[in-house]
Amino acid sequence: MEQVQRMCQVCRNRFNKKDLNRFVFDKNQLFVDNQKKHNGKACYVCKNKTCLDSILKKKVFNRIYKTNFDTNQYENILKEIELANTTNKQN
Repeated sequence: MEQVQRMCQVCRNRFNKKDLNRFVFDKNQLFVDNQKKHNGKACYVCKNKTCLDSILKKKVFNRIYKTNFDTNQYENILKEIELANTTNKQN
């Protein structure tokens, strides 16, 4: 059975869906979807440190969701990713 693949919105490379961070924008709220099941418009970014750092520099979510997110929202999302990734490593 072939794995479902998605494209990282930063580096544009394709990865297995389970190897990517999923972000969802729903009801004017942006959040990390760790369970990969929430409704709303989703985008994927790989777990590569360079890509994660580029999220803020390139304003990736502004482009994808056609909304202006401020720097604090980007920083909160990056902290949420960092927390999720450290939690996954401990399990």
